[in-house]
Amino acid sequence: MVASQADLAAFNVLQPSNAQHAVTPLSELKFNPLGLYDLRRHFGVFPQKPYFFHHHTIRFLTSDIAWFAGGAGTDGNHALPARNFHRLFRDVREGIPTGAEGSAAWKTMEKQVRAVVFDLATYWDRGFGGSTVIMHVEGTTRPGASLTPDFIRAYTYLPAIVDELNDTNQAQVVEMVQSFITHVGVPTVQRFKVAAHNFGWRLNQQANPSPYPKTHSIPQPAPNSREFIFCGGLPTPSHPPPPTPTHAHHVDELNVTFSSTTLSDSSDTSTTDPPSSEQVHALLSALEAMDDELGQMREFNTDVVSEVNHLREINNGLVTEVNMLTERVEELQQRLALVRRSTNPASPSPRKPLMPSSNAVSKPKSPSKSFFSSAPALQPSQPIPSSSNATRSFPARPSSPKPVRTLDHYHNSNSRTFASQSSPRFPNIDGVLTNFGYQAFKPRVHQIIEEITPVQWVAQLRALGFPANITVELYQAMVSDSAAN
Repeated sequence: MVASQADLAAFNVLQPSNAQHAVTPLSELKFNPLGLYDLRRHFGVFPQKPYFFHHHTIRFLTSDIAWFAGGAGTDGNHALPARNFHRLFRDVREGIPTGAEGSAAWKTMEKQVRAVVFDLATYWDRGFGGSTVIMHVEGTTRPGASLTPDFIRAYTYLPAIVDELNDTNQAQVVEMVQSFITHVGVPTVQRFKVAAHNFGWRLNQQANPSPYPKTHSIPQPAPNSREFIFCGGLPTPSHPPPPTPTHAHHVDELNVTFSSTTLSDSSDTSTTDPPSSEQVHALLSALEAMDDELGQMREFNTDVVSEVNHLREINNGLVTEVNMLTERVEELQQRLALVRRSTNPASPSPRKPLMPSSNAVSKPKSPSKSFFSSAPALQPSQPIPSSSNATRSFPARPSSPKPVRTLDHYHNSNSRTFASQSSPRFPNIDGVLTNFGYQAFKPRVHQIIEEITPVQWVAQLRALGFPANITVELYQAMVSDSAAN
């Protein structure tokens, strides 16, 4: 199944400006940013394996480039058109915009290809015990640069055995690279300018850059790599520079934008002491390392952002599930309370009243495990206001230093008088109080249901000293009588 543009965007795959909704068929793909993008759409980004593509982005990019390059070394299509670029050059430039954006996209592809080639050379040497040397000069130079070796650099891969060579052999390696810059690099730049002129580039950039300091010894490689940057220099008299082509006058005013990965020379041309070769090489290597580190940090940041978003989704799902479980628990607790009430219905026969001994303070029973089990922890927000129908003071908790009127007091005093004060408005409340022998509390409970909000009923009942099981019965009776009224 072909991956959509949204699929690739979710995995931070850079989309070219000329990408279309419909993917290009495999047989029509060309080696350029759009071709690499559509090839990845054909191959997919493995959405069923989270983070797999992110963790192996460099390997997938390497495989995509190798997919296009496979067989190129033996296809026989090596001849260069006279005074023009190879056809593949045109394919790479196809669809790339002009200006700084296009130059950056083109240079990014070139850097990616160079990295793949150096990776393969590294594996070739490690896996088979041989030694490989790769030297590459770009066709572009800085605007206004002369067609001489001291304005050209070579990106070079050297095998690890070079580190074991003696000074004489290492000097020969340096001379080899310098000879390549002089006898291959200079003609390469000259030909590029001619081909660019015929390609339709009309650039007229005036500048006067300083030459590079010549590399006289093997420079420091880029961090953790075997990539070296050699700067060319004017040859000695024994190695004269190649003659300038007769067609050079066609491109005297032609200059191509220099690679964004190279060092722009902004130093004062009037200085008499240019920086040393070692300083320039160290600075160039540091810039390359910083560029690579910045790319790695961006990839790491993308991984972290994706992981954080994934964790947020998991957290939101867990919160939703917890809320559903909480609602389910509350529902089950309510059902349990109803079941307990149905299995212990109020009986018309009088029960033995729960009267504490006159010589000891009554201890409340342990509350049953129901949704009222936390009632003792609730505190009434305000005392029950006095009523004209009840002249007795509100009973305080046993811990109060003031005299306490407990259930004993109300139960043992004037019970017959209060028993006759049943209200037809609250038959369920009166029935519960009568069944448990607490007729004396009818006025207080009537006052609670009439003057206190339902959310405080449980706290007020417990404040009167009712045990948890009687509080449950009274609360349910209060709910029923309140609904009936």
